[in-house]
Amino acid sequence: MKFNKKYKPLLDPKERKKHNLRYIILSGGRGSGKSVAGSHFLHDVSFEKDNVILHTRFTMSSAKISVIPEFEQVVHDRNSLDFFESSNNQIINQLSGANIIFKGLKTGSLTQTAQLKSVTNLNIWLLDEAEELHDESVFDDVDESIRRVGYENIIILLLNTYRITKDHFIYKRFFAE
Repeated sequence: MKFNKKYKPLLDPKERKKHNLRYIILSGGRGSGKSVAGSHFLHDVSFEKDNVILHTRFTMSSAKISVIPEFEQVVHDRNSLDFFESSNNQIINQLSGANIIFKGLKTGSLTQTAQLKSVTNLNIWLLDEAEELHDESVFDDVDESIRRVGYENIIILLLNTYRITKDHFIYKRFFAE
């Protein structure tokens, strides 16, 4: 599959290592390909031994209708179904032992933060529709959990540019200045 060159820092491991990237932000409007590129990235890094990957949306219900089926479609399109086993909101790469855990950042009531601290040994976090997260402390909690020794520790934020205001912590942290 061919991707726009703007996705090279995400999809090319040599680029990520060359620049020692911790944060990668993919922005664009609907149909820009950022979510598809993110799913292809997760597919590829799941073949690296024992990666523990957290793939989130704001709520689990939104993940179930968007990012999980999208990842499953990538697995199907890349003819790698035999390598993956799905169970209870996680997909394990049987060849490498890598684990992709799908979670919502907030519970269904939207009043409580999901229990993400119980997920251990995380080294990759992909947050789809990052502009939906307005609680910087939730971001910081997960960000601080991505610190696995001996592994590439990376955070990918996918967001719709037109939905990020100058008041949003993501804008202030990554775009201001």
